[in-house]
Amino acid sequence: MKVVLFVQNFASKVRQHIDDNKPLLEKSIVEVQDSANKVNHLIVNHPEIQNFASKVKQHIDDNKPILEKIIVEIQNSANKVKQNVVYNPEVQYFANNMKQYITEAQVSANKVNQQIVSNPGVQIFASKVKQHIDYYQPELEKIITEVQDSTNRMRQHFVNKQPELKRMFIEPSPKKVAASLAIGYFIGPQITYSALYSLGFRPEGILKHSVAAWAMSLHKGATPPGGIVSTSQSFAATSLPFVGSFLSLTTLSGTAAAYCSISAIEAIYILSQP
Repeated sequence: MKVVLFVQNFASKVRQHIDDNKPLLEKSIVEVQDSANKVNHLIVNHPEIQNFASKVKQHIDDNKPILEKIIVEIQNSANKVKQNVVYNPEVQYFANNMKQYITEAQVSANKVNQQIVSNPGVQIFASKVKQHIDYYQPELEKIITEVQDSTNRMRQHFVNKQPELKRMFIEPSPKKVAASLAIGYFIGPQITYSALYSLGFRPEGILKHSVAAWAMSLHKGATPPGGIVSTSQSFAATSLPFVGSFLSLTTLSGTAAAYCSISAIEAIYILSQP
């Protein structure tokens, strides 16, 4: 009952508000109608717009035969395409063959699927595989977790040892430098000779199908004097002496190789420490 009274009261207020503002609403309606008439007069009854519309209509009427001819040609072309594609016996034959092939393939696939799914042996095998996986899943997850933990520990260990490794290469000890020089002085010729020998530089000449032969082929058989190929071959041909000087190429190369080897051993030792 209260709701009905509220609605009636609200409707009465709305009606009273409309009655009170009726002149204003009528004035607004008149103004809207006047505006619509002005717009209609400016657009529809405007001479330039009417002239333009007349020209467009005249242009369409003048070119109507051409337009009709173009439409007819388009329709004829569409009919020809339809005749050549849709109603072509070869195309229909190909489409029928493809349809039959797809149908047969679907039937074969359904048979194979039915044989696989309905085969008791396959079902038993799949069940055993699933059971086997479920049985070993905790162990596999444990192994994966251990591998991940081990990888993380190794990564963290390497990060912790990085300052010590950098210091080993950037600030070498005098003992390591002296040892590298001594090794390079006594064993450098043998190291250099072994490296040249493995590359194909031999006392009897350059070995065929070797790195040295490939390097010589870059010079088209005529290696320039003083170059890397000719110098390496001269070293290999003269059989380097057992001991060289501290400033010789063999000593420097042996020193570099010894320094890298000692550094590698030190790095392995550092990484092996907890």
